[in-house]
Amino acid sequence: MTVLKTDPIALTSSEKLELSKNMQSFMDKMRTTATLFAVAFVIIVFFITGPFRPQSSMYLLLVRLAAAALLAYAVYTNVQTITGLYGIKGIFSLNSMHDIRVNFYLCITFTVLMLVLAGLLIYKHGS
Repeated sequence: MTVLKTDPIALTSSEKLELSKNMQSFMDKMRTTATLFAVAFVIIVFFITGPFRPQSSMYLLLVRLAAAALLAYAVYTNVQTITGLYGIKGIFSLNSMHDIRVNFYLCITFTVLMLVLAGLLIYKHGS
């Protein structure tokens, strides 16, 4: 079992600056990811399962592909977020990085769920 360090030494100013930049990048990319997911979710609710569902199967396919494309771009931005979080020094070894570590795991989970949803959008069209 790995024991986490208790952070007896404070971060240097350059490490604090790097952490601040990484966290700002994380917040910006998560904002983009959340916006893309929200738009894709609205398209799914209103145009695939809801009241504005198209009668034409070709139009429905285009709507599904548009929602899947938005989800794919959201996954791409979320992977960039995960990469940025992974680059933070001490994310897996310091107790003070617990919140960032939790965000890292949640980003991975959210990415997997978006991939499943995009796959279901495309798979369900054939059936």
